[in-house]
Amino acid sequence: MARQEVVSYSYSCDICGKDADGSHKVAYGNGTRPAIYELDLCASDAKKLAKAQDALVALLARGRRSGGSRQRSVSAGRPGAKRSSTVSDPAAIRAWAVQQGYEVSERGRISAALREAYAGAK
Repeated sequence: MARQEVVSYSYSCDICGKDADGSHKVAYGNGTRPAIYELDLCASDAKKLAKAQDALVALLARGRRSGGSRQRSVSAGRPGAKRSSTVSDPAAIRAWAVQQGYEVSERGRISAALREAYAGAK
């Protein structure tokens, strides 16, 4: 005779303890890195969370961004380094260098001397 087992999982709301509809993932950033929280919420607490998120988004829309991911300037960490006023296409620089007799690799970083020579020729 075969025996069959049925396993049933139920989730309770992390806030009030009622049966939860499911798991809700919330991303919250407080400085340099956002953290992701997972909550099991009932329908009423899920509505409260959505309302709070909407209110927070409305408040943040009136603010200005002051941190987070942004591009570092070239001079950061290197005294005297200057950012090029024009960004040239590496493929164009390589093609020009080959025509001028420079030895240049197909991939990788293009030397500053070669970039300067290209800029001076243009």
